[in-house]
Amino acid sequence: MRYAESCVASAGMRYDNPVTRYMKKVLVGEHPSDAEWYEHLLMFNRLHPGGTPKVFRPFTNADRRSSYELLARAIAAFGPAANVIDIGCGDGALVSDLRRVLPDALIVGVDISDVEIDAARLKVDDKRVRFIQAHAAKLPIASDSIDAVVSHLALMLMPDVNEVLLEARRMLRQGGRLAFVVDHPGGRDEDSMALFAKAGATIRAQYPEFAQPNPGDQDFRDATAIDGQLKTLGFEDIVMTSIITTARLSAEAYWDFFESTYVIGMLEDTARACVRENLLDSMDGETVTMKMPLLLVTAKNAA
Repeated sequence: MRYAESCVASAGMRYDNPVTRYMKKVLVGEHPSDAEWYEHLLMFNRLHPGGTPKVFRPFTNADRRSSYELLARAIAAFGPAANVIDIGCGDGALVSDLRRVLPDALIVGVDISDVEIDAARLKVDDKRVRFIQAHAAKLPIASDSIDAVVSHLALMLMPDVNEVLLEARRMLRQGGRLAFVVDHPGGRDEDSMALFAKAGATIRAQYPEFAQPNPGDQDFRDATAIDGQLKTLGFEDIVMTSIITTARLSAEAYWDFFESTYVIGMLEDTARACVRENLLDSMDGETVTMKMPLLLVTAKNAA
């Protein structure tokens, strides 16, 4: 793959300019701390509110249902719920789907980002919905009071996911349900892996020491590890469902996808422009089908 000479030649001039300490480390191949990841995540959400649904909403399964809709339908299939907590609610994308399938439920969206919470309050205007800015490991909600806890593509990003799951179990009534969707990179086919590798290569053209980070709990993207963790915490009736979602992406849509991710979306302007130029050049106007494998997990609180 050939890259724009001006971009490659300017590599190394921008190591002191990244927006966060996390970026400064990953661009030189260093391992950031959990605290630096959370700082980065908050800054990303401040600069790119609604980034996750922008990336994932266009991806659908064979029935043209998004992972948001599939998760909402999965929790509704257990029957009526008086109240539901959405952990890592972002700008309220999943809450919107939950309202349609559980119209009588009180839904509470929780997110660590004040910007995402503000966006959610603007997006969802419903007296049976409220949003709380808080860390999911410590929520101002009574024990044994919640029928369902859900989360869409958030738990695997949390280094302290074990504490978050313990908090979910504390809030859930006996027999209450936990349902979530997480990324499943092990399920990617060769073509999709190649598309991700191409994006990584355009970053390394400027930052040769860049190492693709996997923030959060590394095991919480693996079905066997998740199953064991949930059982250890006291959940039962655990069901893992593999979801294959796909999207047909033009070259520009392919760029939009990666611009909304946690690394490329946080490069400084000049570096990001170079990545865009090189990525679009590598596509040569081609339209691609990208597959996004996910895991939909449901479980019951055995307490």
